[in-house]
Amino acid sequence: LTAFPAELAKMDARATRLLELQQALDAASRSQPRIESDAVDIAVQNLTLSTPERTVLAEGLTFEVKRSEAILITGPNGAGKTALARVLLGLWPAGNGVKLSVPPSLSIVPQRPYLAPGCLGDQVTYPKRFGKGDEVNTWKALEKVGLLYLLQRGDRGVKGAEGSEVAGVAEGWLFQCDWEDQLSGGEQQRLALSRVLFHRPCFAVLDECTSMVAADAEERLYQTV
Repeated sequence: LTAFPAELAKMDARATRLLELQQALDAASRSQPRIESDAVDIAVQNLTLSTPERTVLAEGLTFEVKRSEAILITGPNGAGKTALARVLLGLWPAGNGVKLSVPPSLSIVPQRPYLAPGCLGDQVTYPKRFGKGDEVNTWKALEKVGLLYLLQRGDRGVKGAEGSEVAGVAEGWLFQCDWEDQLSGGEQQRLALSRVLFHRPCFAVLDECTSMVAADAEERLYQTV
């Protein structure tokens, strides 16, 4: 019984995040600027950054990020860093008179990553399901973020994926657990970064995604990504 309130709190938090996503998608569908989805680079011209409640966060934003380049955006809490990422991903409207060029291969690594129900392989390949043939790239991704030791959990005979349709792969990839409970905050963030290394999008928005990683490892992760 003592664990019941904690489970309710977790369910409520997940439901809140889903509702926020639905509201953002609804708002984005009502007002979308012209987005050049076949672009190679990211280009933003004359963007007024505001929340769905029309609170203005920044005005006249204009910048360009070429492929293989990086840009660092800093500012206090509430300055609009995450809001800008949501606009680039099409989750928030950008208003009228704005020109956006965003490649179709754009992903985000948030501060609080979503860990889906499923096996270890699914966590790396999310949103696609882990399948036979993914072992090499998932192994490389986990190695680069320093989480290869997670593969050993399945080899110790701990709960595996029962009735899995994936055949011929190491048992460690099929290991299942409640990932949010079993992994530390830093491990969860590393796991989210492994998805970028697995999918290799043209651009990745890293939204304070190493805030719970040790400082000495944080620099290595950014160099890797």
